[in-house]
Amino acid sequence: MPATHDHHPALAEFAESADEEAFTRVVDEFSGLVFTSANRRTGNRELAQEVAQNVFAIAARKAARLARHPSLSAWFY
Repeated sequence: MPATHDHHPALAEFAESADEEAFTRVVDEFSGLVFTSANRRTGNRELAQEVAQNVFAIAARKAARLARHPSLSAWFY
């Protein structure tokens, strides 16, 4: 795997091959953080779930760039 993708190998794998299982690993790892943050900001569980889905849709579109991000958890937060 290229050195530029060392930070987030599952996201890099998704970016390179559109492997849904790899993206599922990313979602599994960060969904709690994303939902909790969205819920805190919205105060509404249903809206927080929608926000979280949108965040992961954006992450999927930006996967190649985000795979090199020095702190993916900070980006998701």
